[in-house]
Amino acid sequence: LLKDKLGSIVVIDVNNGEILALESAPNFDPNLFTKSISQEEWNELINNPMSPLVNKSISGEYSPGSTFKLIVLYSALINKIIKPNGIINCSSNIEYGDRNFYCWCHKKKTGCWAAQSHTRRVGPELAIAQSCDGFFYELAKRVGIESIVETARNFGLGSKSGINLNGEKDGLVPNKSWKKKEYQQSWKVGETMITGVGQGFLTATPMQLAVMTAMFANNGKKIFPSIYKNIDQGNINDNQVFTTQTLYQKKFFSLIKKGMFSAVNKPFGTAYGSRTTKPIFAGKTGTVQVRTISAEERELGIIPNKELPIEQRDHALFVGFAPYENPKIAVSVVIEHGGSGSKVAAPIAKKIFKKILS
Repeated sequence: LLKDKLGSIVVIDVNNGEILALESAPNFDPNLFTKSISQEEWNELINNPMSPLVNKSISGEYSPGSTFKLIVLYSALINKIIKPNGIINCSSNIEYGDRNFYCWCHKKKTGCWAAQSHTRRVGPELAIAQSCDGFFYELAKRVGIESIVETARNFGLGSKSGINLNGEKDGLVPNKSWKKKEYQQSWKVGETMITGVGQGFLTATPMQLAVMTAMFANNGKKIFPSIYKNIDQGNINDNQVFTTQTLYQKKFFSLIKKGMFSAVNKPFGTAYGSRTTKPIFAGKTGTVQVRTISAEERELGIIPNKELPIEQRDHALFVGFAPYENPKIAVSVVIEHGGSGSKVAAPIAKKIFKKILS
């Protein structure tokens, strides 16, 4: 699935953290190291701009894009910023301070479902399914960066997962104190809004995204990824991150999973083109911008990925779990410069789910 692509796929058991698949591309021939590797071969590996020696699944640090919206929504729900039936009036272009915050549907010919139906009143399920940026800009602003950061860290972002492999990176979940230390500057509300759609300073590894998704699938049970088979984590004391959850809070997981179900299985969902009945799966797409888009380009129409040099194309992401009822596995797919998460990453996840579960 990763042939001729750059990126990573991680497949994890949502109940015990067992890693079922871990792939990074491009790869290299390990047989080169069974003998005395030549200087020419070594130089070719270390100078390759595609970084074949880097295990991107644990060492690649990427903006999580819209996959992070799951965290923002959960944080808003547990902090009582929005109710499960709450509504936010969305716009495809939000002016705040001296900046404009654009939704992905801005100036698109088709636009999003909310625009097509001539309503901008968006609730949590539609916001996840349609990946409404306007909803999450506003929601993140209301929640605040510190609450978002606390939730993100509870889901394993911003620190190593602890998998027994060398070279794992922490990713970055930024907050006010981090920016003050790093840049000697105060945090701005606009940076919270950008974080709310998974961009800005925020980064995560594909492994962290897989663990995060597994925790949404299993209703908050903390898991520790391992490459060992048949592991038993039943005796781990910290097995439940959300120890103070009330029954009401547990319903938030059902709401978020319903949004992920709609993203794949409802016509207005961003991954509807990848739906399958065997198994039925749920997920969240992400398309991560890697270049600056000018205001003029926004107004005239954003240049399609296929017309850009490959290094300027968006990263394509998808996280998901299956089966939707009684989840067993979770997947994270990151394709560097792949373009759209819905068109590139989600179809890969579909093939994995079918291979394992159908």
